[in-house]
Amino acid sequence: MDAVVITTAITNALFIKNSLQLLLEHKIENDKRNDINSALRKVDAIHATLFDTRNELSRLQVENQQLRQELKTLTA
Repeated sequence: MDAVVITTAITNALFIKNSLQLLLEHKIENDKRNDINSALRKVDAIHATLFDTRNELSRLQVENQQLRQELKTLTA
């Protein structure tokens, strides 16, 4: 084996190593993106639940006020 072949093999091995490292970093980045998207979906679900809870609370407050009025009418 001559020096040119060894140098070429070293260069190719370095290229493969760097390529695999980039793929590994990309994979980690995708995993993190998946984690972030999962967290965003959870936050969206919490957000929707809070809106639903707020709407239900508003409905209950109106109903409570109506029942208080009816109770006043009945006891008057």
